[in-house]
Amino acid sequence: MLRKNDIIELKIEDMGVDGEGIGKYDGMAFFVKEALIGDVIRRASSS
Repeated sequence: MLRKNDIIELKIEDMGVDGEGIGKYDGMAFFVKEALIGDVIRRASSS
């Protein structure tokens, strides 16, 4: 179960309509500003 502030790793696989990168983790989509397809990032979850 994902909790707020857990550190996750996302691979950006798609782009949103406003230019944000989209990565998925455990079936949930995360939108990451200024990320590009192919980027791998680590971030704290927001929910």
